[in-house]
Amino acid sequence: MKTVDAHVHLWRLDDGRHGWIIPAMEQLHRDFDRSELVQHMDRADVRCALLVESSDHQAENEALAAEAATSGRIGGFIGNAQVAATALGEPHFDRTAGALGVRLSARSRSLTWFAEQDRADVLAMLERRCLVLDLLLDWTQLATVRMVARRHPSLSIVLNHCATPPAELSHYEREIRLTAELPNIACKLSGLGGPASHRTWRRQVTLIVLQAFGDDRVIWGSDWPIVECFGGYQAWLNEARLHVTEAGFDGDHVFGGTARHIYGLAA
Repeated sequence: MKTVDAHVHLWRLDDGRHGWIIPAMEQLHRDFDRSELVQHMDRADVRCALLVESSDHQAENEALAAEAATSGRIGGFIGNAQVAATALGEPHFDRTAGALGVRLSARSRSLTWFAEQDRADVLAMLERRCLVLDLLLDWTQLATVRMVARRHPSLSIVLNHCATPPAELSHYEREIRLTAELPNIACKLSGLGGPASHRTWRRQVTLIVLQAFGDDRVIWGSDWPIVECFGGYQAWLNEARLHVTEAGFDGDHVFGGTARHIYGLAA
């Protein structure tokens, strides 16, 4: 099974869309383009990658669609949900144009976003179009995610970065297990970060999500280029493979098969 990287970002600082990347973020305060990404993918023997939004600018989704259309190594894109209400009606936001879903970043805002009527319409439209809802959120918000999953049973929901686990994992594990009871929720093994000294914690998180969701609902992603701050692309892939193998789960699912199934990628 060829490896799929289900979570990468690309950006140019001069496009006016990424003001959150400030000069103090020394390793990230530069352009990251597709050619550099492909070099990492080639060295790691990764077949394709999925682009994920990194800006709530109106032009973000169109830019991602353009990137997805120009390379066979990009399997599609996950656009920005903040502008999805209008974007879903635009030509570039369609599966034939490479759109796989939308992402909502909820770490800094309440998930009451879901309670608004126009948002319910957006979620229903995602269901009809077989588009995935990616969620960047904190584990303490998982009860709301479960509510949404029950209301929209045909909507595929993917928790980004294992729902941002805390340092102490006992309450987190309980919330993850409750969330995994909903069959339309999956989890990305990505964005765990931290230095090599956090390896034991990352192994524990990996085991928790695999035992809860199973390898058919856990998806590996590099979170490149953010991962360059935490050891790099190849190092995280190698570590994740080791954790999955040691836990006794199927790496073919986690590192490719599950992404293909949930996002509807070509074989």
